[in-house]
Order: sequence, then structure tokens, then C-alpha cells
Amino acid sequence: MELWQPAFALPSASLRTTRAAPLPANIHSTSSSSVYQQPSPQRQQQTALAIGLAAVASVGATSAGSRRRRRTNALTARKASSAPLKVVEKAERAKILEAALLQLFQDEEPDILSVRECLARLAKLCPKPNAVIAGDWIIFWASREGAVDKIFGTGITVDNGWLVMMEFLLRFTDKKGGRICEGAEVLRKVGPFPNSYNTLRGTYTAQGTSGITITFDSVRDQADEKDVEVKDVEGVVQKNGEKVVELNIIYSSPQIIAMQWADESGECDFFVMTPCAVGMNTELNKLLGAERSRFFFN
Repeated sequence: MELWQPAFALPSASLRTTRAAPLPANIHSTSSSSVYQQPSPQRQQQTALAIGLAAVASVGATSAGSRRRRRTNALTARKASSAPLKVVEKAERAKILEAALLQLFQDEEPDILSVRECLARLAKLCPKPNAVIAGDWIIFWASREGAVDKIFGTGITVDNGWLVMMEFLLRFTDKKGGRICEGAEVLRKVGPFPNSYNTLRGTYTAQGTSGITITFDSVRDQADEKDVEVKDVEGVVQKNGEKVVELNIIYSSPQIIAMQWADESGECDFFVMTPCAVGMNTELNKLLGAERSRFFFN
């Protein structure tokens, strides 16, 4: 689906997305009939994914062969050695799939079916994904343009031709740190204006082994001088002036967090975050003071 392009030039924004139709299916669904399918899938992406999946399969096959060669007559010895081996297998498979997923994002419009397949396989390797999310993160990819603005941001960039979101950063603290969540939406205004940002602060709670609920109860401008109004957006919950974001964590590791958000009708959006290696504050300073070398939408 081609997006409307204005006659004037918009600033290059940075949130990497797939220009796709709505994704109604849950990530764990086996049906793909309701998922947007690109008219001509990228052969390079499919090849990269196939190589990654083949490598995952070979890890299991090699490990199984090694176990057969190390057969022993003692049943207790077999049990003692198989447990750590399975852990190593999972870690190796996860690394391969993470690399394959990030490789898909090298293309301007990643094949959504390939992305879903990677996420579904990664989900099987992470039984408690919401347990390992503490840290500073940046939203690297979203399944639809505008999804980050709507679900995580203040909404002021939704249907706004003069203001675009460049990046969105998130910080989660662990249980000892109070499970605090801080978000920063980096904005750019059309014209010769510097970038700016708004901060969203609140807490999050864990739901089961994969769900989290973020409640932003404070939204302030860059100078922390005044409150910023959160725009009402269809499908996004607001309670007593607080912005509530309910997410399902599909997969988490020190390198990637994959998340899913669903509205009341079951329509889903997907997000992949990568770490802020220099920390959230330093990354914000970079975004406000210099051009980025990578871009998300054109």
C-alpha cells in the first residue's frame, strides 16, 4: 500500500517500519491468510532467513549426534550432561535467529511474513520473556508507520504533517529499582528547527510470564517545565489522565526485545527494540545535537 506523499519535502524521520496493512493475527497464529503479504517478497530476505533457519536446524542435529556418540551405560550420567547441553543449544539457536531477524531489517521494507516466522521461533526459546527487560532501549523497528506515535508517544505527531517522530527510547528498571519506566519521544518539526523531545514517566507491572502493563502518569516537555497533553487516540487506553500501554513480550535477551500490542478487535502491531549502548541520556544528547547515520522511514 503506497502512502500518501505530500508535495513539499518532509524531514527524514527515523523509526524503521514496514509499510504494511493492519496485522490482525496474533504472533502465535498459524494462519497467514489475514496477514498482509507483499506482492513481490524480497528474495534476499528469504534467503537470509532460510540460511538462519538451516543453521538453527544444524545446531540441533549436531548436538543430537554428539549426544549419541557420548552414550554411556550410566543413566544418571546421561541426565546430568543433557540438561546443560539443552541450554547451550537454545542459546546458540537464539543467537542465530536474532542475527537473521536483524538482517531482515537491513531492507527498507522487510518481508512481514519472514519477520513473523523469526519472532515465532524466538518465542519458543524464551519461556519467561518479561523477566529480562531492564535496561535502556530504542525502538528499532515497528510493523506499521505511525504505530509507535500512537501506542507509546503523546500522539501529537499523529495526523500532523509538520511534526514527525524521529526515535522513541525506553528505560526499564528491575524490581529492585521499583519497576520504573521512562520513555522519550524525539521529535522533528518541518523547517529549520532543532529536534526536541517529550518525556513520559511511570511504572510497569508484570502480567504472567509474558505480559507487562505500562502506566505513564507524568508527561513533560524537554525542559521539564510544563505538562504535555496526551492526545486521545483510538484504541489506546487512557485512565484519569494516565496513558496505559498493555504489551505482550514475545522474546527478550540482552540484544533484542520483541513486543506485541493488540487492540480490542485483536488487530496487532509488533515492535523490536535494541539496546542503547551509550545509555538513554547520552543517546538523547546525540539525537538533539547531530544527524543520525541511520533512518527508519523515508
